Amino acid sequence: MPEHDLSRHLAAIARDIQSGHDVEQAANEIAAAAAEMVGTGTAAGITLVHRGRNVSTASATSDLVRDGDRLQYELRQGPCLDAAWEEEQVYSGDLANDERWPQWGPRVVRDLGVRSMLCTQLFTNESQLGALNIYAEEPSPSTPRTRRPRCC
Repeated sequence: MPEHDLSRHLAAIARDIQSGHDVEQAANEIAAAAAEMVGTGTAAGITLVHRGRNVSTASATSDLVRDGDRLQYELRQGPCLDAAWEEEQVYSGDLANDERWPQWGPRVVRDLGVRSMLCTQLFTNESQLGALNIYAEEPSPSTPRTRRPRCC
């Protein structure tokens, strides 16, 4: 999907959410569009954080996303949680050597073969935060500021 078409598609989804359409359907469309844009070797999902810091995966393009998210929820650490709670964007080009998540990083690399991630906060309000999470099988040596990484 060309980038300008993706932007229009995501804007339409955002309008649907604002007008009260099905949030689950919108989450599925956002995750699918992100995975399609990024391409081969990637998967995408949406994490929701509810009151009391309870978390759930609202949408996932593959079991890899569900498994990676579940591991973050169990260990209470990882880039999608940081993006949902603290940062607008969290990026790791090499999860095997990223010291920010000492339990989650090595396990997601070993158990799931994930090597890099980009997580972006989607929205905030009084009761819920959300993040779009893109998992990639390949490491990416750059950051979003220096150039578009292979994963995202």
